[in-house]
Amino acid sequence: MLDKLIRYNRNGTEKSFNPLRMEDDELVVIYCDLKSCKNFAINKSYRRYYNLPIERDDLEWIAWCGFKEAVDKYDSSTGQKSFESFMIDAITWKCNDYCESYLTNRHKVLNVAYTNKNNDRSNINDQNSSFKERVAIESVIEQYMIGIKNLDKLEIAKAYLLSFETPKHIARNTAIGRTKVYRLVREISNELAELLI
Repeated sequence: MLDKLIRYNRNGTEKSFNPLRMEDDELVVIYCDLKSCKNFAINKSYRRYYNLPIERDDLEWIAWCGFKEAVDKYDSSTGQKSFESFMIDAITWKCNDYCESYLTNRHKVLNVAYTNKNNDRSNINDQNSSFKERVAIESVIEQYMIGIKNLDKLEIAKAYLLSFETPKHIARNTAIGRTKVYRLVREISNELAELLI
């Protein structure tokens, strides 16, 4: 098993390395070589969980762990995926798992409701209770929005809660200042969290 070669492309040039004969500092060079793949995977996960208290830089260490896992598990003999594609998947899954750990039980209903996440219904035993939860959340959101008197806050709440727009996107598409948008989004999130607890 000493000839396990992993091939990857860098700027149109095929390169290869044997992970069984490499130290971590040598793997870092390859990791840096595949920076665009790593950044793509991190951004994919970061955009999905944009509303959690996680900075993009927090995912750098997780990405390195995902890369190491990809190096350990990649098998080119299957011929189904390139190493770059396998690495992107491994990093994305690792980052998603890390972000999921921030979905605390206390705020899980709210956090799951407002992440750009397609819920996997295969692991939910009771479809009926899931439907009831969703209806309850939508009802709370509807009642909450009826009570908003500030027009700017209402506009932001509609964009954030109904259209799932990011604060950055809302600030760009409205006449409301960026600082005010971010402040009101935090306020809306906190108020909804209190209603749903």
